[in-house]
Amino acid sequence: MKANPLAVAFFTLAFFADYLEAFGIGFGLKAGVTLIFLVTYVPAALQMKRASLAAMLLALGYLSYCLFRFSSFAASTYEFTKLLLALIFILGCINASTGSRRAAAGPVRLESALQLALTLAIAINAFFVLIQVLLGNHALIAVGVPSNFFDGPQKEGRYSGLILNLPLWSSMLFVRLLRIDRKLFPVDAWPASRIYKFMLYGLLILSGQKYIIMCTLIYLALRLPFLKITVLAVVLALVAPLLLNTENFQIVDRMRQAADIVDTGIINLFRSADASADYPQFLFLDLRLNSWLYSLANIIENPFGRGLGTWGDFSASLNPQIVNPITLSESQWAHMLVEQGYGAFAFLLLASAPFLFAHRALRSNLRWLGFLIFLAGWFTMGTSDYLWFFVTFALLFNLRAVHNPTSWRRRPRALAQP
Repeated sequence: MKANPLAVAFFTLAFFADYLEAFGIGFGLKAGVTLIFLVTYVPAALQMKRASLAAMLLALGYLSYCLFRFSSFAASTYEFTKLLLALIFILGCINASTGSRRAAAGPVRLESALQLALTLAIAINAFFVLIQVLLGNHALIAVGVPSNFFDGPQKEGRYSGLILNLPLWSSMLFVRLLRIDRKLFPVDAWPASRIYKFMLYGLLILSGQKYIIMCTLIYLALRLPFLKITVLAVVLALVAPLLLNTENFQIVDRMRQAADIVDTGIINLFRSADASADYPQFLFLDLRLNSWLYSLANIIENPFGRGLGTWGDFSASLNPQIVNPITLSESQWAHMLVEQGYGAFAFLLLASAPFLFAHRALRSNLRWLGFLIFLAGWFTMGTSDYLWFFVTFALLFNLRAVHNPTSWRRRPRALAQP
């Protein structure tokens, strides 16, 4: 299916939305992406398919639960709307994979446009990453990147070019790498040369996004033959000492925290976590680790959560009942566990295990999607960043393959292979 050139151009620009905010169009691009996905996937999400009935019932039950966890109208409505948009998209993908080609026509066209836009955006940004590596951050500041973007040691040694959203940039690279694999995508894999693959791996390492790099290493360990795994292990063993001797803040800081955790004791940390303590409670740990411990303490004290719009995201700032709101947790699952308690596991299941509900032909690649979404929820704000979430979900869900005339209707065994 041919992609609409205007849609391709729009999505290509949308990848650079954070950079383009300096020119006054970033917010419009983000809002436009959300609106396009909403209009495209709502028809499929509202279709009651027998094959996806379990997902529909789980989503309806979860939304009903969230309605009973309202804390204040403005804050809770904001949070509920975010969750509803994500669920519409997830259900739209699941229903479109189990329905007719006509029902999935809109999502498939959108996926085709995203595919080309992703390739273009990676090519454009790779050039600026190279400039950043060779000439430093001042070269990017000269073309409009805010100078304060590079403030703080956390940004040292991390290269993302003009895509200022590191989770988005690293996920774009990982999705592109997965889509090359013909075992995962036997009908609709994207061909790539060895040089191009090498470039993708190089850009991924330069991004410094640790959880995506970990996903990539796990992927390689599961996919590469034993000999290549051995070579990879040897290379990592040789490179690791060089990395550990650098002044890279990320590496040094994580080593310090690991030593502090060992000295304190993991069990003691869990026992010391207090839902009523000031946040962050453990000042020797970073914000994300504090969020994990805080969410554990809260779910023990408040099994049904503290209510929507109370902690860990922008929505908390809209809650008049909270004097000093915590608006950043750096972990979506921690944020949801604090607000929703055990009810959050319903959303986690829908977002992280779509292969349980989708067409059987997709289950192999959807396991990687589920793994990526699950891990990202612990290390990022997840669905709060809709561009990252929509693009990753749409391209790895791969509705194009299910509704390809030469796909599962004619070759079910080829698609069902792991």
